[in-house]
Amino acid sequence: MSDIDKITDAILDDDLLEVERLINEENINEFNSYLITPLMLAAHYGRYYIVKSLIEHGADINLCSPDDGYSAFLDALRENYERVALYLSENGADIMVEGTQDGNTPLQYAIDYGMLDIANKLLDKNCKITGTNDMNVRVFDMVCERGYVDIMMKLLKMGADINNKSTDGLTPLIRAIAKNHPKVVYLLLEAGADLTIADSNNNTPFDIALDKEDDTIAKIMRGFMIEKNIDPNCVSNNYTFK
Repeated sequence: MSDIDKITDAILDDDLLEVERLINEENINEFNSYLITPLMLAAHYGRYYIVKSLIEHGADINLCSPDDGYSAFLDALRENYERVALYLSENGADIMVEGTQDGNTPLQYAIDYGMLDIANKLLDKNCKITGTNDMNVRVFDMVCERGYVDIMMKLLKMGADINNKSTDGLTPLIRAIAKNHPKVVYLLLEAGADLTIADSNNNTPFDIALDKEDDTIAKIMRGFMIEKNIDPNCVSNNYTFK
């Protein structure tokens, strides 16, 4: 068995001492039969202390697999190992790297798994905020759906399209209403979200709010419409108001 195969087995076994015994300048950045380096493999399986040791021993933190284009940082994000991803981001990893096969950018992974510290780092570096993943969902949609207010406001300042309707028929406003995020709904309305854009079943945002058992969001929307002198009949397809 070659040294790289032995290192692979040691990483899979989470055997830090064996990895440190086997690693050297010649094999630390060697690709195994799966076309990944020891660092990529350790990141993929969330082996934090092995990742740390490999970096300290000189592993190339930004090598990408010739198979799928993933770096150790992207692999840690994809597999939801926040501690590993944070460590890599703080020790020279290119956090702007893209090479994924499923369409997800680093920011989409970070948002999807709730890694808000990493998401903020990416936004501070003016990362890509456009594009969709393999489910045709944008970062801004994901943020509104999850109720991440601070990141939502950053994205708006960076030019996120507040009224984009995704292929599933939902706008950011409709997503926030459906997932019951009153503050997000209010901020989207104040930022110019269109109340007339209906979903694929012709339900407007106000219709969806009125259909909810909890009337908190419906009250927020009604107050906004009164303030802005908007006739509720103009923003509802299912209800009539006198």
